[in-house]
Amino acid sequence: MTNMEYSAGGVLFTHVRGRRLYVIVTELDGHTGLPKGHIEPGETPRMTALREIREETGIRAALYPEISFEERYPLPHGGEKQVTYFLATYRHQALCPEPRHVRGAELLPLGEALRRLTFPGARRVLQEADTALRVMERSAHQGPKDPGATGKPLVAPAGAKSSGDETDERGHGKE
Repeated sequence: MTNMEYSAGGVLFTHVRGRRLYVIVTELDGHTGLPKGHIEPGETPRMTALREIREETGIRAALYPEISFEERYPLPHGGEKQVTYFLATYRHQALCPEPRHVRGAELLPLGEALRRLTFPGARRVLQEADTALRVMERSAHQGPKDPGATGKPLVAPAGAKSSGDETDERGHGKE
């Protein structure tokens, strides 16, 4: 029987001046990936995703709980890891990575983010998330067929304001 570790995280995005940008993190070991971490006792995968996003990026995100992506890979010491990534968004917050958890976090357009990710599984997850977002945008222009199928996040980001960008394209707060 294979020893399985479970983690959760997020494909975190925002819009800056009409462009969709994704957050990637540089982990303490130097690998670049998406925010994620181990599911702690008593946590659901969604709770873990929100906690890990906050710890690694400083962002209070909103999850699209119905949209998730799975990654599974072998671990160097044996066993496997299964990661559930939730689509997550935020507005009007600056990146503030916690040095105890990551070396840094960056806000990048899709192509650059895909080039920077260390592992093919993370690239696949990011590409799938971007495709899902494009499909949601197209169907939003046509209107949802089911009144409950809005594609809206589960919760609004804390501190969200109604107008104006407060971050630049690197996720830094504007002066």
